[in-house]
Amino acid sequence: MSPLSASHAVSRAGAWLDRLVDDRGSLRPIAVMRCCFGVIVVLHFRPIVSAEPTAVERFHVPWWSWVPEPSPALYSAIAWTGLVAGVAMALGLLCRAATVVAAACVAYLLVLDVGGFGHNRAYLLLLLVGLTTLPTDAALAVDRVWRPDRPVVGLIWPVYAMRVVASSIYLASGGSKWLDADWRSGHTLWARMRFYEANLPFGGWLKDLYLSRGFWYVAAPMVLAAEIAIGVGLWHRRTRLWAMALAVGFHVSIEITASVQTFSYSGIAALLLWVVHPTDRGPVLPDRLRALIPGLATPTMARPTLR
Repeated sequence: MSPLSASHAVSRAGAWLDRLVDDRGSLRPIAVMRCCFGVIVVLHFRPIVSAEPTAVERFHVPWWSWVPEPSPALYSAIAWTGLVAGVAMALGLLCRAATVVAAACVAYLLVLDVGGFGHNRAYLLLLLVGLTTLPTDAALAVDRVWRPDRPVVGLIWPVYAMRVVASSIYLASGGSKWLDADWRSGHTLWARMRFYEANLPFGGWLKDLYLSRGFWYVAAPMVLAAEIAIGVGLWHRRTRLWAMALAVGFHVSIEITASVQTFSYSGIAALLLWVVHPTDRGPVLPDRLRALIPGLATPTMARPTLR
């Protein structure tokens, strides 16, 4: 490559990065996402606040020795604080403060016990941290009652960063499993379905088919390919809607057949990241579909104005 060509390439890359950082778009989808994650936070903490005994009263090992260990009463208070913060998020009350508190509570209880780590909790924490970097009161928020002039348009570079996290979940999961012969051949999925047999909502011949080894020999490669297709398809505007629909079906099927706590809900709610679009481009979702989602069915969503 000649010095001139290299200079042009660097200039184009710089211009692309400048645009990426300066892009502005409607934050209404993020407001809807905040409501969804408020409910998810409540679902996350609900079994914790009712658990007897608490996690610190059972055998546990903190991630780091310097992590302060709370008393059972303080542990319960932190869990209740996280639950209340989730309610505030869902209502749009002190949106950013509530999101910060919820993220802090999830993070602290997560690092208290190595054995209690779960990818679903880590994913929830990552998305909550991402939400703290954005104004989430553009719609469906009590905060707008006393501050109706809050802008609905803002910088969306944090959305792009969160998209990397969201898509990497599918790519890392599908890619790593594809390299494992037990996953690729269907043996692992078949064994897991046998383990979760009691959770299956159907019986008869359909259940027999679902628990058969041959079914998963055929279905497993398709499931792994679907994960990879979602992770790639979300990045392309022409395939984004198809990838989002595939992701919804993927998470619903997981929730029906296995217990993964809040992961399925987080995965579906995170799809709202891909609805955000810069002000100089058209909306991703068709008007008819946007009209079905509270908070998006507004004229300002299609043609947002800078404030």
